[in-house]
Amino acid sequence: GRNLELQAIKDVFLSDSRACLTILGNVGVGKTSFANFHKFICKYEEKKKPLFSFRREIEASKNLINKRSFLIEVIGSTLREIRLLDPQLIKKEELLQKLEKLVEITQSLDISAGISIAGFGGDFGKTGGTEYPPSISMTILEEYFINLVSFIKKKEISGRKFDGLIVHINNFDVVLADPANKKNVIRFFQEIRDILQIKDVYYLFTTGNGISVFS
Repeated sequence: GRNLELQAIKDVFLSDSRACLTILGNVGVGKTSFANFHKFICKYEEKKKPLFSFRREIEASKNLINKRSFLIEVIGSTLREIRLLDPQLIKKEELLQKLEKLVEITQSLDISAGISIAGFGGDFGKTGGTEYPPSISMTILEEYFINLVSFIKKKEISGRKFDGLIVHINNFDVVLADPANKKNVIRFFQEIRDILQIKDVYYLFTTGNGISVFS
């Protein structure tokens, strides 16, 4: 019963090289199901411009609303989906192996205590007792995300070719239910403006009606 809305999103995705859309609606109206259905169609049935996506949505949270956490979560979710669909691809591709190491190490560190991965050298991802530097620069992290998007466009994943990536962030209204988080959310979107402009990446955010930060 959402054919008009589905067609509207499809038209945007087909006509633009990037997009950042918000799906607004009351609790329980079906925002997440609507987004997931659209992702499925784009991934498995769209012929003109198929787009890769990860099946589980990323849940918005207080910890997610910073650029580093956001990028790591998107990279990690994309890698998990590639592993589920085509596990042999992870074993064959050096970039995917490096990114898995990056996500694994980053998530194991206590970022809140000031320890983060930022800036590693050419030995990153090699086996054999390599010591990883304690941090990685945001510039390099962004570059890895861009490389991952490029990989998705160039390589077949489980026998399919894709023209880009859909990133689905769910339930921003949960974060914004606490008024103290509103400034942090505004700051977060200012931080990720360049990420939202990356070619061939399409963002879907879901949130409740009347959330002024998305208006």
